[in-house]
Amino acid sequence: MPLESATYISQLVNTNPTGSDDYATADDHLRLTKAVLLNQFPNLGAVAVTASAAELNVLEGFTGNVNDLNILSGAAVGGLTAAELLFLANVTSDVQTQLDAKAATATTMTAGNGLTGGGSLAANRTFNVGAGVGILANANDVALDTAHVRNVDHSAIALTAGNGLTGGGTIDANRTFNVGAGAGITVNADDVALDTAHVRNVDHSAVSITAGVGLTGGGTITSTRTLDMNLPGLTDLNSIPTRAMYIAIYNGSAHRRVDMEDFNRVDERTFSASDTLNIDDQFKVMRSTGASNVTMTVPPNADVAFTNGTIIGGERHGTGTFHWAAGTGVTLRSADGNLGHRVRYSGTSIRKIATNEWMVTGDLGA
Repeated sequence: MPLESATYISQLVNTNPTGSDDYATADDHLRLTKAVLLNQFPNLGAVAVTASAAELNVLEGFTGNVNDLNILSGAAVGGLTAAELLFLANVTSDVQTQLDAKAATATTMTAGNGLTGGGSLAANRTFNVGAGVGILANANDVALDTAHVRNVDHSAIALTAGNGLTGGGTIDANRTFNVGAGAGITVNADDVALDTAHVRNVDHSAVSITAGVGLTGGGTITSTRTLDMNLPGLTDLNSIPTRAMYIAIYNGSAHRRVDMEDFNRVDERTFSASDTLNIDDQFKVMRSTGASNVTMTVPPNADVAFTNGTIIGGERHGTGTFHWAAGTGVTLRSADGNLGHRVRYSGTSIRKIATNEWMVTGDLGA
């Protein structure tokens, strides 16, 4: 019986050798079988193969490269565990396709503040802004459209009427403010003017005009007021008995009453120490009574504005001398330049002839 040619188990002829072969041919068949087994399983080495038939049947139908099976080599040592490999149980097609079809019923989306809807991810979900729900916003939020803004609850937000206004209320409806009739309205330079109708409604009963010195009348400005002159009512004139005829003279600080009978009477001011004329000294006599030498200074017009033509007299009654003296910028003109009273009981007078110029006359001495 001739010996077949074989490299792998599938090439062996299971009817060889036949019974008519001699021993030498049988030996050749044994050597061929060993060579085929070693060639078919070159990597079994000195380790017994303990896999069962069922375990080996797992490879049934595998047509890939043998190196693909070697990926599992050492899987239990730093690689895939048995539990991880079991994730591939029942995988019969492309892994990504099966993951895409995996149901997401265990994962849900929950609606938050101001939203309704949500649910599991097994289907497309929709969220809606709840009608009437208060929505919190900050500078980074997007603006809500008008329909959603109108649904926000404004019942807790109110407008309050202020000074001079009535109306207001919560802003869940249109509000109106009116200027209250008779209400006091405070304004400043930055406020706009009120029209005439509103000004007339302002209460003026607390605002009044008071008559001053020499006036009568006045009252609140709710109606037109009239002020009249009242010369007898001047404070400085009340103490003087009423005469048939008089005039009122204002000296720059107060009104003075001069009766017609008083034009022939001259008032005086007594002094014993050096002094300066004042506005009340006009048309008076300066009466010196001291034993020491004294002066009476005529002030400049800037300090005391005597009217041009004003006359003021001087009399020396004391033993001390009495001289007129010129204030700053004032010129006193007299005969021989004399400004003193010549002897005791001498009389003089000064008359204003220009803004800062006076004439001195009388019983003068050096």
